[in-house]
Amino acid sequence: MVNLGGNVLTLGRKPDESLWRIGIQDPDDGRGAYVMIVELDDTSLVTSGPYERFLEFEGETYHHILDTKTGFPVESDFTSVSIITQSSFLADALSTSVYALGYEKGMDLINSLDGVQAVFLTDDKEVVLSEKASDGELGYSLTDETYRIKE
Repeated sequence: MVNLGGNVLTLGRKPDESLWRIGIQDPDDGRGAYVMIVELDDTSLVTSGPYERFLEFEGETYHHILDTKTGFPVESDFTSVSIITQSSFLADALSTSVYALGYEKGMDLINSLDGVQAVFLTDDKEVVLSEKASDGELGYSLTDETYRIKE
């Protein structure tokens, strides 16, 4: 397993042949607090969100995911977007793009791609799963009881 913070790559399974268990961080809490655990083997999980790189200035919060048309931080439906796919490069590009696209366009894009799953977290503490993640392809457990899976 290679862990670069928001970018995790798993190579095969753990030495005991069990799946890697990767936590998705709670954007409203500090490092080490997670909302759910996903089970992966031989794949990548990359998360994007505004909760680690930001600046508060004169009562406004500015984060690092910028709208290419305005130059200001993107306003999104999500607090966090996690993409699961074999390519770390693709997962990294998709997590930021989908965060910026918002719910409808982001979900449509993810659901149109083969081999790509997504976990979205929202301000109202919902976990929204892409089609492939919710149809049983993704092993996961919700670990924070303040969140709920959106049906």
